[in-house]
Amino acid sequence: MKQAPSALNRRNFIGLYAAGAAALSAGRSIAASPGKQNTKPNVLFINVDQLSAQALSCYGSMEVSTPWMDSIKENGFAIEQSYSADPVCCPGRAAWFSGRYTSENRVVLNGMPMVEGLPLLSQELQKGGYYTAHFGKWHVPGRDVHQMFDLTHDDQLMGEHQDAITARSVAGFISNHKGDKPFFCVAGLLNPHDICYWRRLNEPASDLLPENVPEEELPPLPPNFHFDEKEPQNVVIFNRKKIQKMDEWSELQWRYYIYAYYRYVEMVDEAVGVMLRALRNSPHADNTVVVFSADHGDGFGRHKLALKNTLYDEVVRVPLIFSGPGIKKDVFNTDCFASGVDLFPTVMDFAGLEPSCRLSGSSLKKVLQGRPSERPEYAAAQVSVDGRMIRTKQYKYITYEGDPVEMLFDMKSDPWETQNLASSAAHQEVLKAHRKLQQQHEASLDNLTPPESGWRENLQKIKASA
Repeated sequence: MKQAPSALNRRNFIGLYAAGAAALSAGRSIAASPGKQNTKPNVLFINVDQLSAQALSCYGSMEVSTPWMDSIKENGFAIEQSYSADPVCCPGRAAWFSGRYTSENRVVLNGMPMVEGLPLLSQELQKGGYYTAHFGKWHVPGRDVHQMFDLTHDDQLMGEHQDAITARSVAGFISNHKGDKPFFCVAGLLNPHDICYWRRLNEPASDLLPENVPEEELPPLPPNFHFDEKEPQNVVIFNRKKIQKMDEWSELQWRYYIYAYYRYVEMVDEAVGVMLRALRNSPHADNTVVVFSADHGDGFGRHKLALKNTLYDEVVRVPLIFSGPGIKKDVFNTDCFASGVDLFPTVMDFAGLEPSCRLSGSSLKKVLQGRPSERPEYAAAQVSVDGRMIRTKQYKYITYEGDPVEMLFDMKSDPWETQNLASSAAHQEVLKAHRKLQQQHEASLDNLTPPESGWRENLQKIKASA
């Protein structure tokens, strides 16, 4: 078997972060010298890459240990029905910082630059008197991170190594911040995204066999490992035939993939802990709103998929946890719907600032404080330019433009999305209602025509050759 990254031993990375936390510098202040007492809250936005909501213990997983992520929920408010606006790296992140869906900001695929003229969250906060800092992964094409923040520290390596550096840098920033300005600090961690590289190091499937891991330690296959395979062609072709090529994997190999994914989750949890320890030991502990989320999830064996780029829950549903002044504690909310586009208005609301542009999301502040709030009774998401999702209290609807196969799941009776009800005679009225809701939502957006850079022709070639 080829040598995979060292994350596969669930104990061998703990010391790396513990040692890093003890090595924080007590150097000079990063921000301006202290003046009048700051009254606005600081904001620490910790984001991770490729973390499914199904892979945190505070969201119900029994196969992984995430004590530091869980501690944010214990001291704050977690939202169960939180969805990536577009479950791919660049699109999901562009939605966070622009407050717009990807059909509105043009980052519809990885690498496509954001349309000019949209102000980003960091810029709005700068205008409102905040000192802004970004550490780690950015990945918002068309926006130079060095121009979007007052202070930046880039990522260079795989998450196994880079996340420790990013975490220590953020911890140092928090410990040394003594300015009279409130801070908006973004910590972009890479893991569990390293699972992508781990998989590439273990091809073909004959290489993907457990090494030094007893079979009894491997997690079981998920309940939706076997499922209704009536899927849109985008999912069949791009996620199964052309990208993943994992039809030959045995069940044991799938269990090993899931095991490896959980180890990367536990690794990044330690990095989160480095930053939280620094915050809790700093003068800013009582005046900082902490936000934790992920750009998208991972298939990790659900629906026999790995990686991202689908609208199944394991990929599109992501953790969203808040803690800080005025936020209810130890709450796991199952009623509120949230999206990546809600980050921008929520942070602005806590900062007491009005955005200078129209946003597609809405603030969660009242919900987080336990106050009555009028919010949409659904969540929406996009993917791969043409994919759309609507999630209501009972159902999830998925459609791809031009594809005759729609998907409808009863999320109460079938939370693992194993039975596609779109062709069920008993569910045709439900299907029509969700089609209409999706069309109404789409009409409410300021959609732009995607740039013609050859992407559509490439997609058609892939479909034709499948």
